[in-house]
Amino acid sequence: MVRLDIVSGFLGAGKTTFIRKVMEACISRREKIVLVENEFGQVSIDSALLETEHVKIYELLQGCVCCTLKGDFFQTIKNILPQKPDRIIFEPSGIFIFNEIFDLLKDPEISSQCCINSVTTIVDGQHFFQQNKRFSPFFESQISHASTLVLSKTPSLSTKEIKEISDALRQQNDTASLVTKSWDDFLCHEIMLILDGNIKYALPNLLDEIPDCSTGHGHHKHEFESVGVRTAKIFEIRELENILGQFPQAQFGNILRGKGIIKTPDHCVEFSYVNGQYHISQSKSTIAGMASFIGMGLKKEKLLALFG
Repeated sequence: MVRLDIVSGFLGAGKTTFIRKVMEACISRREKIVLVENEFGQVSIDSALLETEHVKIYELLQGCVCCTLKGDFFQTIKNILPQKPDRIIFEPSGIFIFNEIFDLLKDPEISSQCCINSVTTIVDGQHFFQQNKRFSPFFESQISHASTLVLSKTPSLSTKEIKEISDALRQQNDTASLVTKSWDDFLCHEIMLILDGNIKYALPNLLDEIPDCSTGHGHHKHEFESVGVRTAKIFEIRELENILGQFPQAQFGNILRGKGIIKTPDHCVEFSYVNGQYHISQSKSTIAGMASFIGMGLKKEKLLALFG
């Protein structure tokens, strides 16, 4: 039986960083793994960041598998199963709602060969309370269905803040394992324990116990929009910092999440923008010149002009 491990989390929570660690742990155990990436935007930044010769990556772009890309996800899983991987790692978009995927996985053609092994939800420690209040349907779905909740960005949090977030998470899911340690301290066997050490989704007939949600949410439309950019432009670091620093002013729309791989005179850099804060670091990716933005009321032409 092929194991399906889902790594969910809202926009900018740290899913891709965590999946890097999962891939390293699985490769160290010589597991044959396949990665399915669902990007809400038109440009697949995460696939470029996660690229490795050891893992085949399938991309589902310009939508979410819980609504517009359900059929594509179903067909992708069907295409993967004959390859007989040990594990499929699925990273849904940050605005993913679970119920539709559970319905899809009840299909006999898939359920006879593949089972949900784990649902790990990454929770952004820096922005949890602000985002949870504003986007509660996404948080409720992702947190309540988790077999393990992993708190990100904990080095920037106080002990009191970690406890407050942990207490809030427990109110929404009191059965999931809760991991709050710094990610820098993760060992390979601890990552594997997160995936394989929780029996929530190993219980017999669990999917049969989940209510049929095929009506109603099947026509769900996200309020979010995306803008994808491809550019050959070479940026100075200070220039990129100036651009990202303007985003909170909303002149380019309400940007909730931005990420990209950009060329500079010396090397390529990755940038990440979430909730008014940005981070730039040197990139190991062999692919550059792309950026993706998710938000509401985005000013597409202005964003394209910035990076064009």
